[in-house]
Amino acid sequence: PKTWQQPLRQEKLEGHLISSFILANFLPQRVSMETLKSFTLPWVKYAILVHLPEEGQMVSLTVRPKDTIKDLRVHLVKQGVTSWKKSFFYNGRQLGENETVKDVSIKNGSVILLVGEKR
Repeated sequence: PKTWQQPLRQEKLEGHLISSFILANFLPQRVSMETLKSFTLPWVKYAILVHLPEEGQMVSLTVRPKDTIKDLRVHLVKQGVTSWKKSFFYNGRQLGENETVKDVSIKNGSVILLVGEKR
C-alpha cells in the first residue's frame, strides 16, 4: 500500500479546495484540467441569493453549476415563490432560460435579481 510521506497540500479548483492526496492517488497522472473539473462538478454547490424587490425579500438557494435558470425557477416554487412572468438578471444582463449557472459565472454568494415585466 502507498504511504503518504509529504504533508498534505490543498489546491484550488473552481473555488473549492481539493487535497493533493486525492489528486495524486485517485486521478491519472496526466489528467487534463477539464477532466478534473468534470470529476468535481457533481459535488460543487453554491449558496446564492435571489433578490425579489417587488416583495422586499431575499431568498436563499443552493444550486449546482449545471443547473439552468429553469431549475432556479423550480427551486423557488418549492420555497413558495412564484417566478411566472418574471425575469432573472445577473451582472446587469437578463438571463436566458436554458443558460446554466456556470454559463453566466454565478458563484458562491452571488445575488440574482428577479423582477416582473413592466406594465
